[in-house]
Amino acid sequence: MLLAALFAFAAGIHPAYGAGAVSSCDEASLVAALSGGGIVPEQGQWRVYFLGFARSGWTSGAMAYQDQVNQQPVSGKNWVTAGLRLVTLKQVDTDLAAWSA
Repeated sequence: MLLAALFAFAAGIHPAYGAGAVSSCDEASLVAALSGGGIVPEQGQWRVYFLGFARSGWTSGAMAYQDQVNQQPVSGKNWVTAGLRLVTLKQVDTDLAAWSA
């Protein structure tokens, strides 16, 4: 079963980041979100696709981690990553405008 997980790392949504902050993403935050956040149902085996978006962009470390996860999936008790995509809100706006044209 495929599960999509959306993460918001924008000021006012994720308390760890202030206004204008550039967001980071690492294995600890990814695993913690899936393992303890009630995102993945306890029953079944799940493939999870992450879509992270940040108002002010992502750190180079986060982008490198995106590449790593896409090459070597991360797994937990009953889930494995199917992919990870980190975008900015500007990219989301641009894509939505293009798709609706």
